[in-house]
Amino acid sequence: MTVHLQRDLDKMKKDLLTMGGMVEEAIRKVMTGLIERRQDLLEEVIAEDKRIDEWENAIDEEIIHLLALHQPVADDLRLVLMAMQVNNEMERMGDHARNIARMSRKFLSHPAMAPFYEGLARAAECVLEMVAEALDSMVKRDAALARKVRRQDNRIDELCDETLDGLVAVMQQDSSLVPFSVQAVNASRNLERIADLATNIAKDVIFLVEGQIVRHGGRRAVTHGEQEIGE
Repeated sequence: MTVHLQRDLDKMKKDLLTMGGMVEEAIRKVMTGLIERRQDLLEEVIAEDKRIDEWENAIDEEIIHLLALHQPVADDLRLVLMAMQVNNEMERMGDHARNIARMSRKFLSHPAMAPFYEGLARAAECVLEMVAEALDSMVKRDAALARKVRRQDNRIDELCDETLDGLVAVMQQDSSLVPFSVQAVNASRNLERIADLATNIAKDVIFLVEGQIVRHGGRRAVTHGEQEIGE
């Protein structure tokens, strides 16, 4: 590996981590906004999403430049391919955090919704842990930690399903709460999607470390003369 390639790879990883920190902060603000009923924090998340979009574009340009200039191979190429995926996934996380903030401000002030946005905040705390560990596994190239993140996704699904069940019951009992409940359902689904994206990053890390593709059914990359093997 040339000195220039290493320099550009290091910058790419540093910029990815910076963007990851911004996404974590957006999720943290949404969680705090729900717990403390802080409309100002929700508005900050909405406004700051544009900055996350700008970082995604900048990192995309870095990656294109790196590929064109250095033409990396083997492990370096896997790293760049993973970075392309992670960059897109983090930007989408930012979009979902923004969506949660937009939806939450529509039901945050209604007292009947209090049990549900507090439940969403608890789920958001678990999602934040998933995102942090997914990024940590990327930095450390830790496939074991990445697999832990994958296992946590089921817990988020359970928490969001519990919230959904409660909201359905509320809508059945009081039709005037339907508009607020629908927004809470949508917020829950966006939170669930952030967890899915953190899981995708974990899968990308496993691909980076082991060359094993675990998306779409758990197949791994094959080399000439090998047969496909399930995870």
